Amino acid sequence: MQADLADYIDVLTPWLSTDLISDDYLSRIRQIGRRLPALSFGCFECWLGQDQMRVDLNLAITGKVNEHQVVIDWLAATSDTDDAGHQAALDKIRSICGLWRDSRFILHPHIKVLWLVYDITDPLRRAPAPWLYIHFRRNRLSDDALVRPELVLQTVALLNDQYPRERFRPFFESIAPAVQICSIGAPTSRDKQALRVYLMMNSFSDLLQLLIDHHWPGNLAEFNQVMSPYADRSDLLGLSIDITPELQPRIGIECWFAEDRAQEKLTDFTQQLVADKLCSTQKRDALLGWNGQFEVQSSPGLWSWYDPETDAPRHDPKPTVIRRMAQYVKLTYQPGKPLLAKGYLYFDRSVRRPD
Repeated sequence: MQADLADYIDVLTPWLSTDLISDDYLSRIRQIGRRLPALSFGCFECWLGQDQMRVDLNLAITGKVNEHQVVIDWLAATSDTDDAGHQAALDKIRSICGLWRDSRFILHPHIKVLWLVYDITDPLRRAPAPWLYIHFRRNRLSDDALVRPELVLQTVALLNDQYPRERFRPFFESIAPAVQICSIGAPTSRDKQALRVYLMMNSFSDLLQLLIDHHWPGNLAEFNQVMSPYADRSDLLGLSIDITPELQPRIGIECWFAEDRAQEKLTDFTQQLVADKLCSTQKRDALLGWNGQFEVQSSPGLWSWYDPETDAPRHDPKPTVIRRMAQYVKLTYQPGKPLLAKGYLYFDRSVRRPD
């Protein structure tokens, strides 16, 4: 019998602190997991404030291990749900995966991961339908300032063919070549005509300049003052923003740390969060304790993927190595409100394939 995602969550549970993920949230996440195969990669998105117990779930369908085929097979063997919104999301996932697995599909070489994002505002209410986020593979064409707007707009149509995608063309054409367009998404819980865009840049000054160039409606001086202590502690910055195509006031800043010093820099960063009362000491300790790895003994057939060459199922070695990673913190800024800090507990079943 092949594992579902809830089985994977069970393997991770001994390392999950209730300071970050309550029993109610863990129960809801396991319920979501029963509807999905045991995908290799994902994360728990944890609010870090003292009185903020929310946790969202992000799951990756990874192309390099042919998980698009795994998902297609799984959904084919699963009966439809009685939740129209959730069924519509599953149908969209099936449609995207069906196109993506075909090497002749125009976006096949450019999609790295299809993310499923579950915004769990209340763990005691009905499980939410996921919204979708496509992360691009970085290659020669994705870095070409002339080609990449067309690739992005093709991806917009893939996510939702009802989007007025040409409205977004000027925004993507105006992004500086040094700024990487990493991902776009269609957050269904927000403005139906909004796109979620994720950009990566090397410096805080680049980020500020982008906000200026695109007439961000927030208070730039206040934003600069609030964010500077954290930007100074970061090695890379990611900007997560909704566009309609105008930039919306609420923005998220992912503060990344160099891999060889990630734990040291995460410790310093979270200490500043605690000092600014954006994170409790208990949550800081739980976040810092997440990094590591462990082995799980299981039957060879429990974890499987499709071989990229033969399309035949292959099995993970026994034992299977699970990595736990906390590599960045996200700060959400919204004018008139305090900063919101979130930590990301990534888990990765270490299936190594050429990217």
